[in-house]
Amino acid sequence: MCSLELRSISLTIRELQASGCIHKGVYQPRSSCPSADLITQMTLALLQELLMALRANDADGYTAWVVLGIEKLGRDVAGEVESYWMVPLLVEEERDRLIAWQLGASL
Repeated sequence: MCSLELRSISLTIRELQASGCIHKGVYQPRSSCPSADLITQMTLALLQELLMALRANDADGYTAWVVLGIEKLGRDVAGEVESYWMVPLLVEEERDRLIAWQLGASL
């Protein structure tokens, strides 16, 4: 995925966040929301699935979604979803669990 596409996705996500069309990591389309193309929808779906796996304490599921995100969207997009968009949505317990998983531990 080229950097132009990545910037386009980032801009679209930021527009959706600013317009209130993304709430707690979930895309909630309304008539006032800008349309989201397929890649943006896939990016939002990845964010949603990562959050659900983390909240379900499913380390294997989380890892599988990260791998799929990298495969389908590229490492840059998947990494941005995980670090830039997801982390601000987490409570302290979820952040601790994510760090533990990344270190190979389980909480």
